[in-house]
Amino acid sequence: MFDALTVTSVGTHTSGEAELLLDALGGAEAALERLCELTGVEATNLGPVDAWRARVEVDGTPVLISAQGETWSIHAEAGVDLGDAMSVARRLHGLLGAAAEGWDLDR
Repeated sequence: MFDALTVTSVGTHTSGEAELLLDALGGAEAALERLCELTGVEATNLGPVDAWRARVEVDGTPVLISAQGETWSIHAEAGVDLGDAMSVARRLHGLLGAAAEGWDLDR
């Protein structure tokens, strides 16, 4: 899976300068539940269930995850290698999204 996976809240931080990697992924609530299950982070620390945000660092590569309603998106932080960030985004999509029925139909 991952050698290191950390999650921090980004509050109302927007993805303004961040690069969109994966968009409109289904099952935002299930992804949040799985993220919290894996890391021990309280869901309430990441925001409301229909508008949560998190900075997730996987093996030293950070990405930003944001949810709006039933969908969630993954962005690369400004200055991060896009190839590394996309690799992390795909791995997170599989890890977090697989909890939701039909999770892979969005790709």
